[in-house]
Amino acid sequence: MNNPAIAECAVDIMLDAFPAQQEGVESSSAVPTPPAEGGVSFTTSDMRDLFYSSHTYGPILLLVSEADKWEGSTLDGHVTRISHQYLHENTIIFQWSDYNYTREWTDKGTGERIPEKAALAIDELIDKVEKLMTRHVRTISKHIYRDLEKEYNYLNSEESVAEIIRANIYKFDEDGEYDDSEEGVEYDDLSDRAKEKAREWYTSNGIDYDWWEDVCDTWKSRLNEMGFGSGPEYVNIGFSGFSSQGDGASFTCKSFDIRAYARYLVSGKAKDLGL
Repeated sequence: MNNPAIAECAVDIMLDAFPAQQEGVESSSAVPTPPAEGGVSFTTSDMRDLFYSSHTYGPILLLVSEADKWEGSTLDGHVTRISHQYLHENTIIFQWSDYNYTREWTDKGTGERIPEKAALAIDELIDKVEKLMTRHVRTISKHIYRDLEKEYNYLNSEESVAEIIRANIYKFDEDGEYDDSEEGVEYDDLSDRAKEKAREWYTSNGIDYDWWEDVCDTWKSRLNEMGFGSGPEYVNIGFSGFSSQGDGASFTCKSFDIRAYARYLVSGKAKDLGL
């Protein structure tokens, strides 16, 4: 059953330098080369192991590290929809809202303006992270859709439908047709064939409440923890499902805290997302 819906669910890490050999890390097939002395230094050995085992998000950690070294650096972003015909993950992208003009960044210690070479390197890294974040938000959206589909399939399962019919004390005739009269009988008094007919009656009418709200609320909280949106009301989740080729889910938000996202990645909480 196609049941389109829109649900509005309106690093503590020390890096001493910006090693050039890390700049091109984008895929899991390219293992980053350990930096030379004076390059990357981690507060714990576990953090070092995590960085190198999860290096697909290495550019994000490096960008946070570099931005934190300079006065006047902001890294504000948002997730926006580029197509309104569908709601699947490929209809959204990540964009920087504002990261200031890097040439205006100044050293927090000396107040000197950032060297041109460093500014160029950071600009390149900013572009890489923007593309990487688009891949991340689309991957996250796929997981949202899977959770919604799982919940929907459960609610339409034989076990769940039977429980709902019992809970609502729906009544039927002996053939399983809905019958709310005094002659109607309850679900458990029907034959197996009549029970099947009763379940078909319920599912043909669709689930008559906003069943997706719990799934969306859970994801709103998780997305907020990741740094997307400044509160649950500032994250919107849209989906359609679950039988058409264009079905899917995606989320949008007007603000993004890359430092919160970096902390989330380093914490290991994103392992189930495959980021």
